[in-house]
Amino acid sequence: MKDNFDVHEWNKKRYLGEGFNDRVLKARLTDINYDILTNYFNDERFHVPNTDDSSRQINGEDDWIDWKQRTLDGYGNVDVELDNTKVWYDQFKVLNNKFIGDKEDYSRGKQATLDRWRQTSNSGLD
Repeated sequence: MKDNFDVHEWNKKRYLGEGFNDRVLKARLTDINYDILTNYFNDERFHVPNTDDSSRQINGEDDWIDWKQRTLDGYGNVDVELDNTKVWYDQFKVLNNKFIGDKEDYSRGKQATLDRWRQTSNSGLD
């Protein structure tokens, strides 16, 4: 994120149509606080990704602080990308190879488990 980032000035430019790419915000995780996110998403609730192929709904500042700290502890000060024009599950992305790799590994493991289950059971998954 830029030094001295002014979210209110950024929002004015965005809503006045100055700069098409201003809708996408890229920043370091430590540079983003809850107020920036609620202004950007225009809501106090939004979703952030987890590495287990799920997302976490952030309902307040405490939720944000918890998710942010867990991410910092596990992956460091990652880059993130926000795009409030996308569907809810694609609006917040973590741009970190280890985070993305862990998420992909989990998805592959889940898919392999489901494939084995389909092959060995009559569970009605097909």
